Amino acid sequence: MQKGVKLWRETLAKPQSKEKAIYVHFHSLFALKPDVVYEYLTNGPAVQPQSIRNPLSVPDEFLLRKGTVPLLTIRNPRLQVPSLCRVSRDTLPGGVGRIDTLASATGHCNRSLYDWYLSNGIQPLVVDADDYMSSEAFVRHLCAARGLNPDEALIKWDKTNRDLDMNTIEKNHTAIQKTLFASQGPEARRASQNVDLEAEERGWDEEFGREGAQLVRDVVKAVGADYEYLRERRLRFPGSKL
Repeated sequence: MQKGVKLWRETLAKPQSKEKAIYVHFHSLFALKPDVVYEYLTNGPAVQPQSIRNPLSVPDEFLLRKGTVPLLTIRNPRLQVPSLCRVSRDTLPGGVGRIDTLASATGHCNRSLYDWYLSNGIQPLVVDADDYMSSEAFVRHLCAARGLNPDEALIKWDKTNRDLDMNTIEKNHTAIQKTLFASQGPEARRASQNVDLEAEERGWDEEFGREGAQLVRDVVKAVGADYEYLRERRLRFPGSKL
């Protein structure tokens, strides 16, 4: 974290081109303050914090820097949670338990960050993965909303070279990104509206075992409220009724 903050500060100190913007991407979960994680896991998803504060270890001066546009990505927990469990199963001995899965899968950190930004007079952009996975027009709309040139949006790309030495990529990154490596662009078939979620859920018992499937169901239920809260506030394509 300290190394990342140092690099962030050094980058901001450099003169910036008017035609370029600094893009900083990270999973807010991994930047959460330890006491925020403890409070959430102790009190549970249903209990909201008593005060609104920056939930991250990233200094306020970076997150509130003039011109910064926060963009928070969300995903349907009925797809996100089992995906997380698959990665954990493939990369961690014994997989993970409820506490680990709850901490990792929840959008609670994004919700806390969203509310904190609002309290500072900044409106974050919330984007549902379903939207940019299934609509090129939405991707370009998102670019325009962010002040970027929609015509320069990257919609297609080449598959990762099959000769790539996968041993050079950290194992958990490989497990997480294997779908990306094999893709040639956003895959609409993976968006929740194009997936039979009921059939997927029925398959959890066979895939994860009875106890594992129950863990998935419990976490999906626990994190649902945070997802719906942010989804109601997400960026919408003009004319969309969803």
